[in-house]
This record gives sequence, C-alpha cells and structure tokens, in this order.
Amino acid sequence: NIVLNVNVLDKAEKDKKIEAVWGYLGDGDKTQEDHQATFPVTGTQLHETFPDTPQDRCDEVAALLNKYSDKFEINTPLRMAHFLGQVGHETGEFKGNSFKEGTCYSETGKWSIWFNQTWKEAPYDRASCSDVNVGHEKNNWNTLSDVPKKYRCGAGEISAKEAGKNLFCYVYRCEGGNGGEASCDGYTYRGHGFLHLTWKKQYKEFDDWLYAQGMGRDYKKVVSDPDEAFDDMEISCLSGMWYWKLNDGNKASDEAIPSNENFDEKFKLVSKVVNTKAENNENRKRIFTNAYNVLKK
Repeated sequence: NIVLNVNVLDKAEKDKKIEAVWGYLGDGDKTQEDHQATFPVTGTQLHETFPDTPQDRCDEVAALLNKYSDKFEINTPLRMAHFLGQVGHETGEFKGNSFKEGTCYSETGKWSIWFNQTWKEAPYDRASCSDVNVGHEKNNWNTLSDVPKKYRCGAGEISAKEAGKNLFCYVYRCEGGNGGEASCDGYTYRGHGFLHLTWKKQYKEFDDWLYAQGMGRDYKKVVSDPDEAFDDMEISCLSGMWYWKLNDGNKASDEAIPSNENFDEKFKLVSKVVNTKAENNENRKRIFTNAYNVLKK
C-alpha cells in the first residue's frame, strides 16, 4: 500500500504539471500525445538536415520541437529553418549526450574570444567584484602567452578538467548576475541548452518563467545545478525556444528570406540574436540552407 500511495502521488503531481503546461500552451485538456503542431517537423526531415546525427536523436528532437513550437510561434518553414540553423550550430547538430559549453581550448584554438574584452555592466555583488569598472579591460590578455597556465588545458600545470573549470570561473565572473571568481558562478552558469543560456540572471529568468507555467521553483535544478538540469533534453529544448522568442528570433527570421537581395545582411542579424558577434556565421547559414530546402518542400 505504501508503494501504491507513493506512485499515485507521484502520478498526480506529474499530471498536475502536465495540465499546467498544456493550459499555458492553450490546449485545455489535451494530453501531450494529442498535441499537433501547426507546422510539424519529422525525424526524417531532421535526419535529412543533419545526416551525421543518428535517426533516434532526430526523432527525439522532432517530438520536442512539435510539442512546443506553436507556443513560441516557430510555426513556418522559414522560422523553423532559421531556428534549426542556430541551434544546429550551437549543439553540434544535436550529437552527444548533453548540450553544455566546452571549457577546454587547444593551445592554438579560439583563445582570441577572451582577448581585449571590456566590462559591459556593473556587478550585482560589488564586494567580491571590487575591481570591475565598466568600459575598462576585463582580462588583461592580448595573446595566449598572457594567459596564466592555471587556465590553460594544454599547459600541463594541472589537469585539463581543472584548468577548464578555472578558466570559466574567471572569464565569466562578475557579470550577468555572476559572483566573483571564487564563487565559480562563471563555470556553473556557462552555456547550457539548445542556445547555451549564459549568466546566472538568464537561468533565474528561465526558472521564473517555468514557475509561472506551474512548474516547481528551481524545476529540475535549473538554477541550483544546471549541469544536471540540462541533461534533460526537454529542458535544453524548452530553454532554447524560450530564449529565441524572448529575443525576437522569429521577427529576425521573417526578414531573412533567401530570395531577397539583402539576405546575407539579414541572416547575420538572425545569428546575432544568438551570438552578438555572429561567430561561425557561415556554418549557421549552411545548416539553415539545408533545413530550409528540406522543410519548404
């Protein structure tokens, strides 16, 4: 009887959460299985777009996209192709078991992203971030030789795992709601999910949104343990769609039409929704083009 009661309670709680989410989605008493997206995608279409990604992963992603695409208005071939172009790049085409920002760079890798940076905003915690001055240089690094070995995975001073963690504790410190280097918020709140939520304040905003939909506060440990929370594919997908709509990804997509003369310029603006510098823009465009050719058939 004890086991039965626990199971009933667990099921009741699960059903309550499902009902709350579907109420938010505007489908009343529909179950998850009943929902039909306005513009559904199939696992087969995703596999055509990402031929190196296993079919079962494509099926899994397609099911999640179809579950939430209407609410986030990713409901046309153009919008979906743009979304896939961005998330496809950010997730490595959905391969792998989790979608988290890597922390180790080779000695000849992309270190330049950390050079010549300046502080963009005042810290929430001035006590642990007393050296922050908006507009001033952040890391004091101009070349790889300026980077202390404790932050370099390939330097051999400490293990690659430790060095990578040290690096992100440092480079993401004191901005976006993160505390100072000692708090290691920079590592905890590095990029996670389909569009790599970054900064503690973004995780809190996403968690607040989940709570407003009837999910528990700190649902699946979105704030307290992002590494665990974002192992859940649904959370990774949902966070990406939430961020996309919040930052007008659909609006930017509607203006980036391949047949228009200004497509390249407009596509770059779509990429900037996700990455302010539109880094790796050509790869994002390549994936978009593949997706659009498949979805518009």
